[in-house]
Amino acid sequence: MVIKTPREAVWQWVNARVDTPYRWGGNEIKDGGFDCSGLPNGGLVVFGITFADHTAAQLADMFPSVQKENLRPGDLLFWRNSVGKVVHVEMVWAQFEGKLYSIGASGGGPWVMTLTAAERSNAYVKIHIPAGWSFARNPYGD
Repeated sequence: MVIKTPREAVWQWVNARVDTPYRWGGNEIKDGGFDCSGLPNGGLVVFGITFADHTAAQLADMFPSVQKENLRPGDLLFWRNSVGKVVHVEMVWAQFEGKLYSIGASGGGPWVMTLTAAERSNAYVKIHIPAGWSFARNPYGD
């Protein structure tokens, strides 16, 4: 597939990391894996959209909103906790037969720092149907 836009390039970069282990604080393969913000941030940095590592909350503050009906692959989905703090981010993977799918590094937390811990927690980069997300952002300006 020929990459035509930054959105497609980041999506392909993130998609190529399915089954990579979760690792708290990780944002590169050399770190041993990714945490939730490290995965999309890694692709955004590689393709020059951001220039540093950002937390999920920082990514949420950087880009314009996207309405649910306008979501496209590559947009970012964010989750808030019960007090409104942004606590998780994933990327829209696709919409198929009326269902939204996302790709993200999940299943871990601060205790997941090794491959063994990721295996025990089933914490990997996965594609799934996301539940409970709060809002979305478009980091591409398109």
